[in-house]
Amino acid sequence: DSNTSHQGRGQHKQAQQRSRPAEKAKVGMKVEDEGDEDEEDEDEEEEDDEDEDEDASSGISDMDMGGDDVSFKIEKVLTAEDLKKEEEQKKLSKEEKEKRIAERKEQQRLREEKRLKHRNALKDAMKAEDAKKRQAPKAATDVKVEGDGVPDPLWSFDEVKWPKEIASVLGTRFTRPTPIQCYAWPAIMKGLDVIGLADTGSGKTMAYLVPGIIHLKAQKPPMPGDGPVMLILAPTRELVLQIATEAERFKEAAKVRVALAYGGLDGMACRVVQGEVLAAGVDIVAATPGRLIDFIEAQVCRLFRVSYLVLDEADHMLDLGFAPQIRNIG
Repeated sequence: DSNTSHQGRGQHKQAQQRSRPAEKAKVGMKVEDEGDEDEEDEDEEEEDDEDEDEDASSGISDMDMGGDDVSFKIEKVLTAEDLKKEEEQKKLSKEEKEKRIAERKEQQRLREEKRLKHRNALKDAMKAEDAKKRQAPKAATDVKVEGDGVPDPLWSFDEVKWPKEIASVLGTRFTRPTPIQCYAWPAIMKGLDVIGLADTGSGKTMAYLVPGIIHLKAQKPPMPGDGPVMLILAPTRELVLQIATEAERFKEAAKVRVALAYGGLDGMACRVVQGEVLAAGVDIVAATPGRLIDFIEAQVCRLFRVSYLVLDEADHMLDLGFAPQIRNIG
């Protein structure tokens, strides 16, 4: 029995051992089956994924077609904006560049214009100076001038805009200024005291009469009985008459009143006439020193308005001893 039991246990054990591999095989098969099922599931899932991928890819491709169009349009719009901005930048840069170029050209033009203007001014000045020299009387170029602030000489009547009353007289007397007039007129009209030395017949009387009448016409109109503005002293009756003759040339044109005061052969009758004219009021008086003092002492002639004084042939008056009388008049 014991042997039988042992054998039975042994057989049972062997049967178990034999069955274990089978179980193992079954288990392995089951595991493999499960693995196969998993693999099949995975394959199915992969197939599903692939199908989904294909579907998705087909959908994506479909979307890509539309998407490409959309993205293309967006890209096109952005590109157009970029191009527009770029064009604007180029345009601005071009305009700015053109503006700078234009500014430089304008500055260069202004500099060139200024340079040409300066050059032309120098040329004109040189031409004018040459023209003056050509117009200048030959004797005038040999005139000696001394003093400070002496203005340039006047070579022609056209260089000054004369008052009509002056121009009308000058046009009938001269074609051009004489040497003494060329230098005396600018200096006297500038307000300078002038000592002029010139020969007889050189036009020295007009050299002081013309600026004197211009000065006279710039004064306030005189009241009846007022004394002269221009006083001309001369050493002799003949010279006084000559001066009066020249001054009378402006009587009508310039509306000036001229009076004489001189002694000599005419005696008392001439003195009365002269006194009456002086008492009525005059603008210009030509007189010898002695007779003028007589009228001043008689209160016939008043000199408070005199602002233009001429000593014609002053050296001759000094030689004749008129210096005390001139000081008395002063």
